[in-house]
Amino acid sequence: MHVVPHTARYILCTDSPPPLTDAVLLANHIRDALMARSDGAPVFSGRSRSGERLQGHIHAHILPESWNQDGTITHITVHAAMGFDPAAQAVLQELRLLSVAWGPPLRLACLGIGEPRDFAGFNTLAGHSPLLVASRIWESRTPFVNTRHEKSKRTSDSGRGAPVGSAEHDLRRLLEQQGYPQLVSVEPIAKPGFPCAAPAWERFQVQRPTGRGMRGTGSAGGFRVVFGEVVQGPVAVGYNAHFGLGGFGGSAEGAGGLG
Repeated sequence: MHVVPHTARYILCTDSPPPLTDAVLLANHIRDALMARSDGAPVFSGRSRSGERLQGHIHAHILPESWNQDGTITHITVHAAMGFDPAAQAVLQELRLLSVAWGPPLRLACLGIGEPRDFAGFNTLAGHSPLLVASRIWESRTPFVNTRHEKSKRTSDSGRGAPVGSAEHDLRRLLEQQGYPQLVSVEPIAKPGFPCAAPAWERFQVQRPTGRGMRGTGSAGGFRVVFGEVVQGPVAVGYNAHFGLGGFGGSAEGAGGLG
């Protein structure tokens, strides 16, 4: 049986990289480029050739990353649970120049196509990605935006008694729905822990120029999530999770190895 790779990783090689707060805008441009080069392949579009929506979030998540001190985007990970067939791999390899709405084209270099463990690690100076590690503890790198409307009714499924439909309640619901292990705790955090110039969640762009998706009420937020078991990254859930939002980075404190 032929096994297809699931993860491609890029480094952004440009003099004026966009800030991480524009992750959703960059991801949208990358998706458009991959769609155009692949004639709308399902792994990039999220729909079958007949137009039916793919179920289970198995198509590509595009995850911009920032691992420097000024909060600009340094890397991009493209991950698809359904895997990349040879045609999709060729499209990913060919993605080198990206037209953007706000300035000159951006240059990208593909670091490789493989599995999350091939790029995982905590040494970001060496080009490793904490988004792709295996860990019990995960912290928001880009804001989580809930997909349901908040109600006045409160729930007893968390120690905090989160309102039904709130960001915390919706995060718990989505993680359970997508088959993640049992949660030990979910706690809000004010902003990404790294880099030093990391912005507060409300400074992030959360709306794509095109496409609506399912978005609930409430503002964007970040969380520290602890699972009862080690989880292999990437972890990305919520509104626009396929476009850079709702992305989490693993913590060395909860790491259980990279494989």
